Amino acid sequence: MPRFGDFLLLCALVCMASTACALRPAGPHPGSGSAAEARSQPPIPREGTLPAAGLGLTNPPRNPWSDFTREVLVQHCGSCHRGDLPTRVPWALAVFDLLEVPWYGRLTADQLDELLRRVRAIDGLPASDAESVGSFVRCARDGVCESHPAEGR
Repeated sequence: MPRFGDFLLLCALVCMASTACALRPAGPHPGSGSAAEARSQPPIPREGTLPAAGLGLTNPPRNPWSDFTREVLVQHCGSCHRGDLPTRVPWALAVFDLLEVPWYGRLTADQLDELLRRVRAIDGLPASDAESVGSFVRCARDGVCESHPAEGR
């Protein structure tokens, strides 16, 4: 049974994470920039290319949905969750940094559920993208890692 202190810490982290996106600087939405702006940002490393900073006690297994999910998050959450950008938010990076490999290595089950809830709330996100992120969360949280459709090609 979790201790009360752990519960309070989790509540504080969730509160900080939800506040972080609300505190990001005003300006264009990260997904609304031009193609030239997107090319000018540094590339995002793929899983297996760099060690993650501050990995927990276990190294999560390879998640076939992680690169796709990272791309979705870069478009909608990257301005706060990329440590290499001037728009980064320390509280958001404390939850996850899209540059770490694996970027989801420090996320708890509750944080993965919150990530999925937020992705599903993105206006205009195709349902297939939200379902793919759901597959990522099931794999990372529960170890149910069905193959990504692109891997069979």
